Amino acid sequence: RPARRSEPREAPMFFGPSESLPLDEFPHDQGDALMKLHSTGLTRYHYTRARVNDGWPTTVFIHGISFPMDVWRDCASKVEAQGRAVLYYDLTGRGWSHQITEKMSLSLFLAQLTELLEKLRIALNPDSLDIVS
Repeated sequence: RPARRSEPREAPMFFGPSESLPLDEFPHDQGDALMKLHSTGLTRYHYTRARVNDGWPTTVFIHGISFPMDVWRDCASKVEAQGRAVLYYDLTGRGWSHQITEKMSLSLFLAQLTELLEKLRIALNPDSLDIVS
């Protein structure tokens, strides 16, 4: 069954968009983007395609439950500076990604990652991804 998205609620940035964080204040200047996913609703992500070493895997940074994707920004920028492809994103219910009513689970987070990779046309195989968490 498709996941249902709840209405944004009043909460700190760590727990999804809220009225206190309107989308017109979204941090576009940091190269972040928003994408609507069927599995989890709105997802904030940062993706940089490889500039050199095009055959190298895409490095995917996945944050923990306590903090949004910004925890990876400095580390990811060092990998980007090497010309490698980098993706980091807010898990559902964190940062600017939507909070949904479905119970948080590994399968939900995997569905979000899989759909994001598919929409960004990043191959989902062990030779094309380096996942850091």
